[in-house]
Amino acid sequence: MDSIAASSITNRGWEAMPQELAILSWAYAKLSVRNLPLMNAISASAMKKINESTPQNITNLAWAWASLGIKNLTLMYAIAAAFLKRLPLANPQNLSNTAWAFAKLSLHVVPLFSAISAASQLTITVFDPLGLVNLAWSWATCRVGDCPLFQAISSASLARLP
Repeated sequence: MDSIAASSITNRGWEAMPQELAILSWAYAKLSVRNLPLMNAISASAMKKINESTPQNITNLAWAWASLGIKNLTLMYAIAAAFLKRLPLANPQNLSNTAWAFAKLSLHVVPLFSAISAASQLTITVFDPLGLVNLAWSWATCRVGDCPLFQAISSASLARLP
């Protein structure tokens, strides 16, 4: 079935929409199924449509590749560029999960991390606890000391702790 799915994507038997590609990637990652032919086919198709994607779809793609430990630099840099273009539409979960995905793959893309930091600081009070943790973990994993972001995370965390 997986080779058929990969063949369908690459042979244009299936003109998948960005959301379908993101969900398919997410499903395989959620089940820890590392099917490289399928993931490579999804990557090739996703890069053609990445600029049509929503922040959620872009985040799901990044999360899937990071969760599976697939360091596809071409795709990840395309994801970073597309996410930066869609940044004003991103919600806190998109911000923290995208940072997490890049950190998990040890990819500190400076423009992406800078933009996520700035956007996160503006909306830090609406981040859920996992989002705050993911932000802190991402910056620490990449060994980036971002004092303004960490101050915002500290303030938001202190406001929630008993």
